Amino acid sequence: MPLNAIPPTTTLENFKIKLEAAKDQCWVDVGFWGGIIPGNAGNLVELVNAGVRGFKCFMIESGVDEFPAVEKSDIELALKTLDGKNTLVMFHAEKESEFQHQDHDFPHPTATISKINDWIPDLHPTTYAAFLKSRPDQMEVDAIQTIIEVSTVAPTVPLHIVHLASADAIPIIRQAKDDGIKLSVETCFHYLAFAAENIPDKATTFKCCPPIRSSDNNERLWDALRTGEITSVVSDHSPCTPHLKDLDIGDYFRAWGGISSVGLGLSILWTGLQHQFRTKNYRVTFADIARWTSYNTALQTGLIASKGSIDIGKDADFCIFDPHDTLVVDQTLLPFKNKMTPYHGRTLNGLVKETILRGKTIFTTTDGHLPKPTGSLLLETRAY
Repeated sequence: MPLNAIPPTTTLENFKIKLEAAKDQCWVDVGFWGGIIPGNAGNLVELVNAGVRGFKCFMIESGVDEFPAVEKSDIELALKTLDGKNTLVMFHAEKESEFQHQDHDFPHPTATISKINDWIPDLHPTTYAAFLKSRPDQMEVDAIQTIIEVSTVAPTVPLHIVHLASADAIPIIRQAKDDGIKLSVETCFHYLAFAAENIPDKATTFKCCPPIRSSDNNERLWDALRTGEITSVVSDHSPCTPHLKDLDIGDYFRAWGGISSVGLGLSILWTGLQHQFRTKNYRVTFADIARWTSYNTALQTGLIASKGSIDIGKDADFCIFDPHDTLVVDQTLLPFKNKMTPYHGRTLNGLVKETILRGKTIFTTTDGHLPKPTGSLLLETRAY
């Protein structure tokens, strides 16, 4: 991601700093996203030429001073600049509504000090209900509608909605695709696994943006995945140090947003699919899962020539997965740098036994990571 490490990948100079820092530090092959911020349109083409896979922008404040939100005019300029280039533009699709601008007591979702008690006195900033109410579905719907509107500026540039949380946006996404707009959409493991009704107060490990919504919304996301409006499932983990999660106080408005699930995703998805089968007779194959988590992502990022499936001439990237085993998540044992996840203590179905990168084992459940980072930096030209 362009902003989870400073400096953000918004200039060629910053990109070179990141490439240098990544040398010999990657356990898997890694591609890089560039960032679109106000005023950096002149840097975008040289970032494409240097090998970024595409660009991400925020339509609401990101929480990082160096990565401000874009306005509609910034998006239009970026799309015009990238027209005809072999790239992709991705959007954190949340947009403040006119109501939020007009109501000064409305709690800004990224505010350091919450005004939630002034706006809804019966809710406290340590309650998940308060945080959820501060980021309503309409913020996602409005943002996606704006993206669809600006797509006419450069209709050849593929557009992608990252971490869709609100199923209310599915109808306009479906219509946009039917109208021929080059739009793809992802959701995340946590939006399929958790529901707002079950999130405790002060449990800020569950905070992510957009927020986890209702169980009904959860089911509608599963349906959109099944029918193809949503094409991929990713982690969007946004890692942070424990103090940024505000674990002692549990203020959802001050805590950093992000859910760690890298390495757990396949088990999370398999567990959810078993529930879907029991409750809705929703039948899928491992080929479906591979399409959502690998093939479609490789296609989106322009890596389909070497990644995304097992085929002649492609990298031998795969894992050994036992669908009958179980995993009780213990965050203290996970190979995360900052060991905290809302999946802690949760029993998941299915277990990855071994991970193979380009034909070589890099992880097993018995030996952990083996024996040193061997991942490559993926800077080649995008291919389809």
